[in-house]
Amino acid sequence: MPALRVHTSLPADVPALDTLPGALSPLVAEALGKAEDYVQVTIVPGALISFGGNTDAPSAFVALSSLELAKEKAKPLAKIICGELERVGHPPERVFIEFTDASRSMFGWNGDTFA
Repeated sequence: MPALRVHTSLPADVPALDTLPGALSPLVAEALGKAEDYVQVTIVPGALISFGGNTDAPSAFVALSSLELAKEKAKPLAKIICGELERVGHPPERVFIEFTDASRSMFGWNGDTFA
């Protein structure tokens, strides 16, 4: 059940943004050893993001939540995610990523929780 949310300052009309869900989904699934059938990727374009006091350059805030997200997966995932975001115009130094190991009882799906 990995859920990846990307808030980007890039506007929705940037064609490369359309490719992000399809590119990130299998990469996240593989890195986590999870079935892609349960990976959700959400792209939120046009976010007003100030990074270092600057709103002029592209910037992104990414949140990845997953059940049993091991700490040792964070660095490889950061590299993968930043690589894909750089491909569409985000300098890696203007991307923050929050990793969350979700509790089974606090993550819901299909009218229930995973607990």
